[in-house]
Parts: sequence; structure tokens; C-alpha cells
Amino acid sequence: MQTPKYHIHESAIVAEDVTLGDGCRIWQFTHIFGASRLGDNCVVGQNVMIGPAVVVGNGCKIQNNVSLYNGVKLEDDVFCGQV
Repeated sequence: MQTPKYHIHESAIVAEDVTLGDGCRIWQFTHIFGASRLGDNCVVGQNVMIGPAVVVGNGCKIQNNVSLYNGVKLEDDVFCGQV
């Protein structure tokens, strides 16, 4: 068995058909729905909802309490949240 190259907090819910890139970090109380894809080195903060069929580019940060709805596509190095 190969060791995952990403971290998923034990309280997060990630659908089986989600693709996570290397170096992704998924934090507590996050829910990622099916058919979504996250690129390499993404950080998903606590209490985030990523809807079905969402595409997130490499190096993105989705801050705490953000929701990305069905079909959203983010390019590389996007920050979603309050500054």
C-alpha cells in the first residue's frame, strides 16, 4: 500500500471519487463532494464545503468557512477568503 501524499483531518468528509494532488492539506469539519479535483499543494481550511465537480488549481488556499459550489473552477495560486 502506498502512503498518501496529502493530509486529511479525521473529521473531514471527502468523497471516494475526489482527486487530491500531492501536498494537499484538508482541515477539520470540511466536506468535499464527489467528482471534485484539487491540484498540488492546496490548503483547505476548517469548515469548508467544496461542492460536486469543483476544480481547484495548484497552490490554492481555501480559507475557513468558504463554500465553493457545483462546477466552480479556480486557476492556480488562488486565495479564497478574507484578507
